[in-house]
Amino acid sequence: MRDITISGKTIKRAGLVLVGVVLTVLLGAGSCDEEQTNAQKAAQDKAANGETFIPTNDIERRNYNARTELADNPASLIWCSVYPSNPNVKAFTVPIVGKLTSGGKRPYPTEIVRKGNETSYFPEFPDPNGMYGSSSDYKYGFDPAGNYHEFVGVEMRCTSVPSIIQQQTTQLEINVDGDLGLIDAKVQAALKACRDVDHDPSHACPEAARLLGM
Repeated sequence: MRDITISGKTIKRAGLVLVGVVLTVLLGAGSCDEEQTNAQKAAQDKAANGETFIPTNDIERRNYNARTELADNPASLIWCSVYPSNPNVKAFTVPIVGKLTSGGKRPYPTEIVRKGNETSYFPEFPDPNGMYGSSSDYKYGFDPAGNYHEFVGVEMRCTSVPSIIQQQTTQLEINVDGDLGLIDAKVQAALKACRDVDHDPSHACPEAARLLGM
């Protein structure tokens, strides 16, 4: 293997081969970088010039308003199914008036900051119900008989429509048999009559409680 002389300097053939390999790697890396840059530019052009669908039916707000209206109705009834982590405890369903309330909700600001000896509240904004604080796993509510129910650290599913699945797979916390849909409608009518007189969900509605056998 003969050496090569360039500008008076002798370069070993093996060194020349190594230089060639390095140059090839560098040129390949430069090609990859160029392809990546081109791909990024193409993506940016697509993002800048692509058409984006603009919602016109305001579904998000309609869903929010409908849910808030349901929760604000003192005569509404929701069926909350609880699935305990203990496999030996059967899932159960409890009728709740109006909605479940998070244990973190308060009628006053919950975030505070102290400056010296003075205490002042952070500018925390209330939710649409005029309450402060955040949601948490601890929730509570009242059934039509005015009984208090508290749920902590359990999986739940609440619905305004009692289903046959709930009737067959959970233990219903009521003492009547029959079509849950018909019972639900009668209970809500009874709750409306009661709440027209008294809005307090912790006060029993005798007729609604009778319909549920509570």
